[in-house]
Amino acid sequence: DIEAVDFEGNKLCVVYKNTSEKFNHTLYIYSKTGDVILKKEFLGDFSNLDMQKGYIYLTKDDKAIIMNTAGVIKYSGSLDSNIHKIVKRGLLSGFTILGDNDFRGIVLK
Repeated sequence: DIEAVDFEGNKLCVVYKNTSEKFNHTLYIYSKTGDVILKKEFLGDFSNLDMQKGYIYLTKDDKAIIMNTAGVIKYSGSLDSNIHKIVKRGLLSGFTILGDNDFRGIVLK
């Protein structure tokens, strides 16, 4: 079952429901010709998928999974605010979190 779809440029990101014991989702990134660029299994809950500037953001309420398009999970956990959007900023690992009543910057290690 397809859970979410997003695209950026020539790449399509699709998250499927996974029924394995270790992971509950499988994320694929496809090229415009349909070739698989990335397959990544992961564990977590999300209701929104957003792919932009080389990062994939999976969010639900105050929880976020931030993953780069190479499949490396940069962050997984709570951001202590109901998340509306996450935006990459700058050249390093800086992000802006847009919440219900505020926006703030975070830097990931």
